[in-house]
Amino acid sequence: GTLCIGAEIKRKDPSDPKFPEMGPIEECAVGFHNAKVAVLAVWMDEEVYGMKAKELAEVVESQKQFKGNFPGPTPVIACDIYMGKSTIATAAQAG
Repeated sequence: GTLCIGAEIKRKDPSDPKFPEMGPIEECAVGFHNAKVAVLAVWMDEEVYGMKAKELAEVVESQKQFKGNFPGPTPVIACDIYMGKSTIATAAQAG
């Protein structure tokens, strides 16, 4: 079998009050790409995970520079506990 590793991108975590600070979102996304993760999962709930919709778009945009290269852009997944219509629309707008 094959093991794939994904990276979660979030600014805070309700289960960890001492969650470490994250640097600029683009740098984190490129760093995970360079580490060859299989997917980038961006948590969408600003109140719970501290991520804004524009940051999802920044992660998507950061991967475009790898198009045509090997490895190519890392796939980006928009995550939320509940993916309602507004969250799906926001994610679609981000790319």
